[in-house]
Parts: sequence; C-alpha cells; structure tokens
Amino acid sequence: MTTPIIDKKNYSQQVFSYIFEQIDKGKLKPGDQLPNERQLSEEMGISRPPLREALKALVSLGLLTTRHGGGTYVNEFGEDYLKSMLRFMTVVDDGFVIDFVQMRKVLETESARMAATAASAEQIANLERIHDERKQLFNDNSGHLESCRDHLQKLDLEFHLSIAEASGNRVFSAFLDAMHNILRKHQKQAVMAENMTSRSLEFHQRILDAIKAKEPDEAAEAMYAHIASVEQAIRANIARKDKT
Repeated sequence: MTTPIIDKKNYSQQVFSYIFEQIDKGKLKPGDQLPNERQLSEEMGISRPPLREALKALVSLGLLTTRHGGGTYVNEFGEDYLKSMLRFMTVVDDGFVIDFVQMRKVLETESARMAATAASAEQIANLERIHDERKQLFNDNSGHLESCRDHLQKLDLEFHLSIAEASGNRVFSAFLDAMHNILRKHQKQAVMAENMTSRSLEFHQRILDAIKAKEPDEAAEAMYAHIASVEQAIRANIARKDKT
C-alpha cells in the first residue's frame, strides 16, 4: 500500500504546496505535463475532489494551465504569469496598490539612471518620438481629453517601458510592464481626478532631457519626482473611494 506523502487535512493547501515544491525543486519544469488525476491521487494518498480543487486554484493563479483533452501542464513563466499574480494581490487589497506604486518608484528611478548611461542614439530617438506624439495628442485635444485618454495612457506606458528597455535590464522591463498593467485603472482614475496629464508631460520632458544629456542623477531625480506625484494622486483617489 502506498504511504500518503501528505497529511489528511487541509488537502487543497497541501496539494498546492506539494506541486509548488516539485516545481521549485526542478522535478517539474515549465511545459511539463502533470500525471493524471488518478496517478496524483494515488501518489498523494488523497481522493480526487480535494486534488481537483487544488489544481483549479493553481490554474486560476496561472501556475498551471489546462489543455482541452490534453491534461494539465506547468505554465511557462512569462510576463503573463507575473501580471496574473500581481493583479490578484491588488484585487484582494487596495493597500497593495500603494505598495506597488512605491516599488515602481524605486525600480523606475534606477531604470532612468541606467538609461541615461546606456541608452543608444536609436533608443533616445524613439523616446523623443513617443514624447512628441503624446504632447501633440494632448495639445490637439486639450479641450476634450476624455476622447483620447486611452491613447495618452498607451503612449505613457510606451515611454516608461522604452526607458526600461534602454536601461539594458530585462527584469526591469518585465516587472514594470506587469505593474503598469495592474495599476492602469488606478492611474487613469488619478489622472482624470487630478488633471495630471500636463504635469506628466513636463516630467517626461525633464527625464528625456536628462537621458539625452547623459546625466544619470538628474534622470533619476526627475523620474522619482514623477512617480511620487502619481503616488500622491492615487492615494488621494483611494481616500475618496473609501469615503463613498
């Protein structure tokens, strides 16, 4: 008789931990297919219902993926997985939103500092193109920004991600893309409430000028001030929401 490898309580949580540990130890790798439910059930010494519940939880979090008629697989660990995990945290607790903005402030400050040293002429030209397009869009629609709010936000994201790319650090790009994705709703509401689009353009100009001039400290200082202003606006927006 097979000896159960987990205790017979808190099945779902323990199955979650067991599979996570198998991945962490390298016994399961991204792209690997899990044994079927019958095999897993026998190996762990538990019935299928709690096993099925745990597997569904892992799929919901993005750790596993299912293919119709083809079993359950360990997900490839790309940016989509990171976005899923981080977004889950902000849905659970608004407090994580501020934590992520503060984390973004630290990462983007260093990203701008590194970009001022490492950015190529081509990357700087791309930043100028994005900034000029966003500024022109703002000027052309200054009386009715709501009509182009999504486009303005898209260009804002493109500007920040291009700085991360110019820093030469691929991890910056992945984390910042994930954080911008989960903060998009909060940033959009904050910008609308505080009318910050014109201020963000001014900050972007300062950051761009510092990167072009190869002044890392000035680029970092301008970026820090920029994200600090975003943090202040998001805090104010959350406070308003809590009062309603």
